[in-house]
Formats: sequence, C-alpha cells, structure tokens
Amino acid sequence: MLRLANVKLEHLTKTFGEVVAVNDLNLEIKDKDFVCLLGPSGCGKTTTLRMIGGVETPTSGEIYFDDKPVTDLPSKDRDIAMVFQFYVIYPDMKPYDQIAFPLKVRKFPKHEIKERVEEATSILRIEYLLEKPISQLTVDERQRIELARALVRKPQVYLLDEPLTNLDAKLRAHMRAEIKRLFKSIGATTIYVTHDQVEAMSMADKIAVMTLGFLQQYDSPDELYDHPKNLFVAGFVGSPSMNFIDCTFVKEGEKAYLDAAEFKYEVTDLAEKIEKDSTSPEVTLGIRPEDIEIHVSRQRNALSADVSILEPMGHRAIAHIQLGGITLVVNVDLPKLKTGDKVWLTFKKEKIHIFDKKTGASII
Repeated sequence: MLRLANVKLEHLTKTFGEVVAVNDLNLEIKDKDFVCLLGPSGCGKTTTLRMIGGVETPTSGEIYFDDKPVTDLPSKDRDIAMVFQFYVIYPDMKPYDQIAFPLKVRKFPKHEIKERVEEATSILRIEYLLEKPISQLTVDERQRIELARALVRKPQVYLLDEPLTNLDAKLRAHMRAEIKRLFKSIGATTIYVTHDQVEAMSMADKIAVMTLGFLQQYDSPDELYDHPKNLFVAGFVGSPSMNFIDCTFVKEGEKAYLDAAEFKYEVTDLAEKIEKDSTSPEVTLGIRPEDIEIHVSRQRNALSADVSILEPMGHRAIAHIQLGGITLVVNVDLPKLKTGDKVWLTFKKEKIHIFDKKTGASII
C-alpha cells in the first residue's frame, strides 16, 4: 500500500555564493498529483527537486510532507524514491537483484522482496528480463529497471529528474506515455523535472514553470497554454512558439488600435481593459501559430502578406509568413501553398493575447 503525501514548499530559497538558484518558492503538490517542474537550464528546477529529496539543503524556507516539516531530515528518512537522468546499473548484478537492491539494504524479508519485485516488473511488463545478462539489456530495458527499483520502495513521493533526456526521440515518446500510464495507475505523488515543454504538457496534472529561480506560473497544461500569465510562459509553452509583435496602443476617435507599424489591429472592444492594466502604451500582441488563418484570396480586414518559407510536416506544414518586416509562424493544415505566394491573414480575435511590454504581465 502506497503511503502518499501532499508536498508543500514555503519560501524555499537556495543560494550558491552570490547565485540565487531558487528564489522564495511557494508551491503545493497535492496527494496523487503528477507535477512537472518545467523551465530552461539554470532555472532552478533540479535544485528544487534535490531540496525536496534532501540532497541539497535549503538556504532558507521549509519543506513539508503532509504538514510534517522534513527540511532538516536526511534523505534516507524522507520516504522518497528518486529516478535520475543517468540511471544506475550495477554491472555484476542480475536485473532481479538490481530492482531488489533498495529492499535488501533495508533488510526486508525475502518473501516481501519477491512480492514487490514481481509486482513492479508486472506493472512495467518486464518480467521476461529478470534473469537476462546486464550486457544484453537495451537502453529502454535499463530505464525500466531504474523505474522498477523506485517502484518497489512504495514511498510517499517519487522524484524524477529528466529520466528520458538520454533516450532517442522515438523511445522518449514511447517512455513518456509509459511513465504517465505507470504513475497514474499506481496513484503516486510524483514530481518530475524536465526542460521539454511537450513532455510536461503531455504528462502532468499541473506544471510549475520556472526561470532564473522564480516561479512564473503554476497551473494545468490547458490553463498555461490558453491563459499564460506573462510573456515568458507564453513563449516557453507551445510548439511552435507564440508569435510576438511589438505594438503601440493608440486611439483614433472612437476606435482603438494596436499599431505595429506594418499594420493596425483594431481593439476597440478591449480598449478599456488595455488602458486600465497597461503601464504604458507599449504593449506586445501575442498570437499562437494555430490561431492565425491564411486565406489565398483577399478577405475583408485581412492583412496582406507573403509566404517566405514552408516546412512540410506530412499532413500539415509550418509556414513562415512575411508581413512587411514582421515574420509570423503559422500552422497550416493540408498546405496548398508554395514559397512566394501572396496570402491574406486574419487573427482569431478570441485567441489573441496582449502583454504589457515593460512588465511582461498578461493584460488580455
């Protein structure tokens, strides 16, 4: 029976000399949630995971498991299991013994070790390799052994630090689905570190987006995608990335526009909110590649543009569209375009984002 826990971080800070790796982080991970810590290299996500695991000592702040402070507890007393980017395989042990190792160290009875190893290997569907020579194991099988070794512990919290980074693209996609299935099936509290936003978006219940040691947003994948709180989150989440266009908010009589020099985009219905929430007239218009519509004939209120590059991707393509000096990336289904074509663009009005250029905060 798994002993699961809520994990709470309060004002967690970690410094290395003058470098602030994690800055006043507050985060709550609920029992049975699968949460991803997402961000670029150096954002503080792995340092945060290591503090939760007791491998790093916080400079300040507190860590709680089910409201019990564990900040000063050594790693061995926190009832956690960790899976690392570089899996550990002992060359002289058979797969069975690799998986059973943490239980043998803790002097579990032989019959319980056998039961737990059989249960973990059954969940991962690797019963067939328990007696296989280590030298004959594939990368996939070695990664599954590492996961099985974590599963047999049945801890309060599972901590995974970029476990798929060293796999090739096809195997990474396969294991991504397997890990999601695995931890959902056992109902485990799981914290997973990754720099890959596709990995996070496809696996997590909630995602904590970090940069430069600061938490930017903590939300469900859908909420992050549809309602990013700032420019960083909007640009980091989504593939291809959101298009950003620097604009000036202007009013002409009873109408209001975002003036991007190459074009003006009417926002009369949004004018009151833009004026209220922006710190200056300088704003950034954001629009995702799938929320731009391409027309091959002139449309009312459409923007005239040219196709500069097409990246075919089977049934669709990524089109780079030149709008004067502005380049926009657009997702195109079943493309019938070619480089150099004249096209007309419209934006899905309900999908546009507007950010304060100075602060980066979302306005719309």
